[in-house]
Amino acid sequence: MFLIHHSGGDIMMDYKYILHEMCVATFEPYIFRARGHNTNFYDTTKEIAWTTEQAGVLDSLIALDVVSKNKKIDASKIGIMGWSYGGTVTIEAQNNFNIDLIKPKNKFALHLALYPYCFSYENSKTSNAPLFILMGDKDYLPHTLCEEYIKVQEDLGNKNKKLVVFPGATHSYDKTGSGYVDGSIVSPECRIYTDNNGELWVRPNDPEKWFNITANGGWFGKKGDKKLYSNTMRLCWGYGASLTERNVNAYEQTMKIFKNTVEKYLLN
Repeated sequence: MFLIHHSGGDIMMDYKYILHEMCVATFEPYIFRARGHNTNFYDTTKEIAWTTEQAGVLDSLIALDVVSKNKKIDASKIGIMGWSYGGTVTIEAQNNFNIDLIKPKNKFALHLALYPYCFSYENSKTSNAPLFILMGDKDYLPHTLCEEYIKVQEDLGNKNKKLVVFPGATHSYDKTGSGYVDGSIVSPECRIYTDNNGELWVRPNDPEKWFNITANGGWFGKKGDKKLYSNTMRLCWGYGASLTERNVNAYEQTMKIFKNTVEKYLLN
């Protein structure tokens, strides 16, 4: 099982221990460390250190082909799971737009994404692998965007793409303890969309406020309309403190889904 860290550069260790108890080997790509930083840092008043989720996907797909060559590994039974940033990488690793960029010889057999952000695509097709998205309805990353993503998959006939939303659960609901963390407060209108030319857009409900991030020179560029850019940053990068706390019910249900899916898709 590939374990993909959150934006703080760490994984949630409980799962790794359980996987080892189940005799499932784990692999952790150093997506940030390979680029010279330990965490994603996006305070615009200081020097930004930012690695995109798409970069994490390409790292993971390239690593998948390398790991698959190990004779002790069943290449057809390799899964990927991640938390927050890593959860988004997990989802993106089954999207054909990313797969087609490098055309890996192998594909992941299971995708398990915990409290991710869900992107949207002009080309919404994916691999046939099962996907499970688990998150809370009190997350500062909007679960409604993941609902939109799953609806598109259902319309495409993909019945093995599932979303579970836990009532009352925050971001990082499987952590120990509680506290407030600084992070982006994301609006449900921060609909990040990739067209077939690979250009990144933010498409809120009002089409007149759609903004081309690529043409702007990236998230922190200055080439686009200043008013539209300001609105985009307000929707997607509303910086502030957010509560994160252990939710016992969500954690217990997650553990059940986690163990059952690993058993079903990686061990049978």
